[in-house]
Amino acid sequence: MRRMRYVFLTAALVIVLSASCSLEMTESNLSNIYSDNRPESLTASDIASMLDLEVLVRELGQESAGLDIVWSLPSSPAAMLTADDGAASVTVTADVGFDNYTGDAIRKEKGVVGIISGQIRFTFSGTSSVSSDSVTVDLDSYEAETVIPVEIRQENASITTGSSVSVSNATGSVDATLTYRSDSVAADGSVSNAALNVTDVTANGGATVSVGDDMAVTNLPWNGQISTSWFDEAASTFYLGSAEELAGLASLVNKGTSFEGRTVYLSADIDLNSMEWTPIGTAERASAEVKGNHFDGIFDGQGHTISNLYITAPGAVDDTGVGLFAAAGGSTVIRNFSVQGTLINKTTENAGLIVGLIYGNAAVENVTVLEGSSVTAAEAGGIAGRMIKSGTISGCVNNADVTAETGKAGGIVHSAYYDQHPGDTPDAVYDDFLISGCVNNGDISGTNCVGGIAGLSTTVQIEDCVNNGRVTGSGYGAGGISGELKHGAAIIRCENNGAVSSTSSSSGNYGVGGLAGWIRYDGGDATYNSVRVSTITDSVNNGAVSSKANTGIGGAVGQIYNAAEISDTENYGTVTTESGLMIGGFVGGLQGDSGTYNENRDTITFTNCYTDAGVVSAPEGTTNRGDFAGHPYPTIQGEDKEITLVFNDCFVGEELYNGPAAQI
Repeated sequence: MRRMRYVFLTAALVIVLSASCSLEMTESNLSNIYSDNRPESLTASDIASMLDLEVLVRELGQESAGLDIVWSLPSSPAAMLTADDGAASVTVTADVGFDNYTGDAIRKEKGVVGIISGQIRFTFSGTSSVSSDSVTVDLDSYEAETVIPVEIRQENASITTGSSVSVSNATGSVDATLTYRSDSVAADGSVSNAALNVTDVTANGGATVSVGDDMAVTNLPWNGQISTSWFDEAASTFYLGSAEELAGLASLVNKGTSFEGRTVYLSADIDLNSMEWTPIGTAERASAEVKGNHFDGIFDGQGHTISNLYITAPGAVDDTGVGLFAAAGGSTVIRNFSVQGTLINKTTENAGLIVGLIYGNAAVENVTVLEGSSVTAAEAGGIAGRMIKSGTISGCVNNADVTAETGKAGGIVHSAYYDQHPGDTPDAVYDDFLISGCVNNGDISGTNCVGGIAGLSTTVQIEDCVNNGRVTGSGYGAGGISGELKHGAAIIRCENNGAVSSTSSSSGNYGVGGLAGWIRYDGGDATYNSVRVSTITDSVNNGAVSSKANTGIGGAVGQIYNAAEISDTENYGTVTTESGLMIGGFVGGLQGDSGTYNENRDTITFTNCYTDAGVVSAPEGTTNRGDFAGHPYPTIQGEDKEITLVFNDCFVGEELYNGPAAQI
């Protein structure tokens, strides 16, 4: 059974007295907060004796790094300085602030190395004597209480008290004198210059300590160190609770430990402190295969957050996988955590903030890329770079802005392609190549094949996904869900709410659509299934679609070559162009291409499809403009080629649209 890294207390102490003090704590219940390979957990008695007040009082009389001391006299200090009536009883306070204090008052046991922050107020009692220019107080006793909860540093972790900590009956005796000069005392009683001479300090009596809120263990920002001490070759389950340990996972994997058959859990939030991250794995793509070392186990974040991830991967080439993980293959499952970070590498074509390459039936599940994140690369995705042949991305959310400098971009993945089931089976089930239940909220931009969910989708099924981000392309294939669908890819029960636009100035760039930019096939019969047809069903576009000069601009689909099956799909977004060709309220252009067309792909079918009326806006004289289909007649370059168009129960507003149904 794993051990919890959070501590829940109803009464505990983070400040406390010297070991010689007796201590009463109410209902203390400090559980073991670390795994076997982390620093030993603190018990109530450890916390009670962690700070030695005797030593701390002595340090008030000298310059001690990490202590900020503000002395205060009682009210009317000016009257005291001018008094001439001899000795008088007086109390003096010292507010002692901690700023990464590591001095001698810390009992350095069980990994405790210092105090990060906090404040203790000492109240001293004594007898004053006044001269013409100073006040001297002979101190004889003190009490102490917390003013600001104290945060303890335990190696790479910190322990923070709740918002309300009180110490009562914390008493001690002191043999000391405190002298103030008249020019150091302000009207409010604070003293900028005081000399404290301490000859002896003792602690006696007891203390009752209570904490109003829970206490928690958190991790400190990463300093670049790596720890692999948690790894046991014989173990199958591991808990990582610090950046050092997560970096240790990368080190182990990159040296050849695959973690196959093992599970790694995150047991705390981790701050990577924007230091250069070395991806977990060293994988590179080689056509349809992946080579190199990769993590091959289960990585479960247990709902924790990895923040300030920063990746530039300076040694990456175009085929290098770059991300928190370089690659996920085989039995890999990456799940249940959030990431906030930045990835910048303008060379790699396999960049995703979570994982660079997915292949071999690996899965990424329930992972969120948080707001404030960004991915910039030659080709880039918010969650993953490429999916090859097989794999699943499910329940993931991307909030990062994604920029592809030279190619494909996607909110979830920039490309999912190659076929694990090549051949001539028309009803092949692609449940092993799937993007499911994902949401993109980031702005996505690139050149060719740019999509809110996926840039290039080949043989992959995209289901129950939503895009809310802006999608901008500068070449061909820009779509709210996918930039390009090929070789039997599918969009099922998806919704686009983001604006889709192309800045291309060339009519040679095809396809801008609310759901898919371009549906086509381009050979590759040995690599792809040559029968399966791309489909869109039960989907809706609400986003505005616009183009500067592309060919094929449509509310749901921009351009279709040769074959597609589209059903139960609606468009409510406006469709505009500055000077493009083939623009339609639902689909822009329908064409046949003899160079990539075969007899199994000879029909384009629309069933129960809808577009709002009056959504199309184009300059007067625009070539091939239509309320539903901009260019409904496929162009066939070979005399022996035939394409069939079928429109069943399609509507423009309330008007039935029954476009050409005969072979053309």
